[in-house]
Amino acid sequence: MAQQTGPDEPRPIEPENVRQLTITATAEERRISGPIPPPDILAEYERVVPGAADRILTMAEGQQKHRHQLENKVTDHNIDRTNRGQKLTFVLSLVVFIGAVIIAVFGNPAWAFSIMLADLLALLVVNLKSKNEQRRELQEKRERLAKVVQKPEP
Repeated sequence: MAQQTGPDEPRPIEPENVRQLTITATAEERRISGPIPPPDILAEYERVVPGAADRILTMAEGQQKHRHQLENKVTDHNIDRTNRGQKLTFVLSLVVFIGAVIIAVFGNPAWAFSIMLADLLALLVVNLKSKNEQRRELQEKRERLAKVVQKPEP
């Protein structure tokens, strides 16, 4: 028999009114790499918003163009910086060499030889450090590329 309750109190559930309720939830996850979605998703965008596929492709092309422009700027800057460094190194080495010749002419060839030798060693060290840095950067790029190539698709 059911209990009497007031208007603000919840009523108890009688056993004969209880039914089994089963809820099933399904989740789907898709990972998209890159600016352009897969064709099925692109087609769905086009179906929902006519012209959306063209807009998405145009956006991706614009992003790629922008990225290439930035990469070109960085590359040009690095080349300019390298050229400036080489010119400055040449000028400084030339000044040191002329100074060493002047010192040798005025009667101190041992000092002149020491200065020229130090100059040449400094140039050698800078050159070797630069080559090692280039090799290290190239190796890092190869390792990153190898990781990307080896990464399995989810």
